[in-house]
Amino acid sequence: MKVLLDGMTGPGLPSKPLPARQDGDFVTATLTGDGARAFLEALRPAKTLTVQLIDGASTGDPAIISLAGSAAALLYMDAQQNRLGTVTALVQRGSAPASSVPAAPAPPKHSGDHDERDQNGAKAPRGDSPVER
Repeated sequence: MKVLLDGMTGPGLPSKPLPARQDGDFVTATLTGDGARAFLEALRPAKTLTVQLIDGASTGDPAIISLAGSAAALLYMDAQQNRLGTVTALVQRGSAPASSVPAAPAPPKHSGDHDERDQNGAKAPRGDSPVER
């Protein structure tokens, strides 16, 4: 996969295509460590992200993605995760240690994760749960 910022190879991106993995309609590539941090720094002021799939000699059409609002979205993610001012922040990094970031909350329970009981303690029939209505 070839990735460009504003039509050019950006910091943190190799000049050759990134190794990518396809899962159905989705394709993923991984950047880690300093490369990921450099890419995020370059992403903030960029206007477009271009992604092009390359499979051997076959090259797909480039997809150009607007990055309008992406810096604000990354800042929002940092704020929601209480990462602002920490070494783990995506945008507004600081010197606070990673240990100062609170643990992630437990995932929400879904109606299938527990059984519903009526006022007499009997298990409610499936599809009759107030959560499922």
